[in-house]
Amino acid sequence: MLSSDAILGSNGFYSHWSPPAFLAAQQKLDVHRIAFHHVPAHLWLDHYRCAGLKELQTQLQNAGIAVEVFHPGRYHYSLFAAAGTQQAQYTYDYLRRCMDAAVELNCTTVCLCPDGALEDSGNCTEALCSQLAALCDDARKRSITLCLQTVTPEAGAALHTLSQLCQVLSALPKLMAALDTVPVSLAGESIPQWFDALGERIRFVRFQDGRGSCGRIWGQGVFPCETYATQLRQSGYTGPVSINGCTDRYQTNPAAADRSNRAAVLPLLNNREVCRPWD
Repeated sequence: MLSSDAILGSNGFYSHWSPPAFLAAQQKLDVHRIAFHHVPAHLWLDHYRCAGLKELQTQLQNAGIAVEVFHPGRYHYSLFAAAGTQQAQYTYDYLRRCMDAAVELNCTTVCLCPDGALEDSGNCTEALCSQLAALCDDARKRSITLCLQTVTPEAGAALHTLSQLCQVLSALPKLMAALDTVPVSLAGESIPQWFDALGERIRFVRFQDGRGSCGRIWGQGVFPCETYATQLRQSGYTGPVSINGCTDRYQTNPAAADRSNRAAVLPLLNNREVCRPWD
C-alpha cells in the first residue's frame, strides 16, 4: 500500500502563481513532499545561470515542504540534439544545472522527458544515448537518480513505447525509468507490463487521467482509474507518485483542481472507499 506521503504535490498546475502562494495551497492540502517542475516563475534557470534558488530553498523550508522529484523544463533544449552541436552542449549544460539545483534542494531524483525528437533524424537514439551517458556519470557524482520516461507521439517522434525505452535502458545500466500513465495508455501498454519488464528500475510514477495525449485530473479523462490504481498497488511499488502534470489547463483555479484530484486519488491508491468529486 502506498502511504499518503508517497503521493506528491506538484507545482505543475501553478505556473501562474508565485511560489509562496503555491506552497500555501499545498499546506492547506497537508502536502509535505512535491514534484517540482522547473517553470520560470518559480525558478529562473538556464544553461548558464540560475537565479532565485536560495529564495526557493527558504520558502520550502518555511513551509515544511521537501522536493522529492525535479522535472527539468523543456524550452529550447533537446536530448536528441546531434553530438557536437551547440544545442547539444547547451542541453547538457542546462541539465547539469538542473541536477545542481536538485542537490541544493536536497532532492535525489531528476526525471527527464525526452520530447522533441524529429521524424527525419536517423540517429536520434544514438544522440539520446550519448547525452544520457554523460548525464548519468554526472548524476552519479551528485548522488542523483536519473529517470527517463516515454512520451506521446505529439511530444516527439521517438521513445513512445516500453520496448523502445528498454533498448535505451539496456545500453545505460545507471539510468532508471519513470512510468507516466498518459504515454503508457496511448501506447496500449499496461502497468503490469512495465513492472514485469523493469521491476525496481521504475523509480517514479506519474499517475494521471487523460484523454488522448493530454493529461487531466482524475475524472476528466477516460482512463480506467480504479483498474490503474489496483495495478499500481499490486505491483508492490512504494516510491514517489505524482498525480499532476505540467499544464495550463487548470490555471484559473489550480488549487480547486488539485484538491479534487487528491480527493479522488488518495482513496484509490490507499485502497479505501473511493471519493468521486466529479459525480
